[in-house]
Amino acid sequence: ADVFIEIKVPGIESAVARCLRRHLDNAERYAVHAFDHRIAKRILELAPSVRIGILQVSYLVDTRSVMRQSGATDLWQHADFIDASLVTDVHAAGGRVIAWTPNVESQWEDLVTLGVDGICTDRIDLFVDWTESAR
Repeated sequence: ADVFIEIKVPGIESAVARCLRRHLDNAERYAVHAFDHRIAKRILELAPSVRIGILQVSYLVDTRSVMRQSGATDLWQHADFIDASLVTDVHAAGGRVIAWTPNVESQWEDLVTLGVDGICTDRIDLFVDWTESAR
């Protein structure tokens, strides 16, 4: 399974990085993200091989610049703030867009059409049913 670790409070970056460094042989299977972009940057400094993401609940004028400054390759964007332009921009920079927390089929359909790379939902049961019926 892939593991996505969200750090919600500052001050634990060293402990998290120490744990992640013990599992570098599986680094492609996990990523760390945070709303506090300074935390994401600090994790990258402590564990350079870890995939880093930042969370947002806004549409920035220059998202790629913020991603570069934090070292992030993943953008965890609130579903209400994702459009084709954002997805294209992040993909052009080599990043991934992960939508959070769309919970209904119509949102999932729209996000898939936009080309997001992942969907994080509270309704895993319904999402799994939806993905299986779409095959």
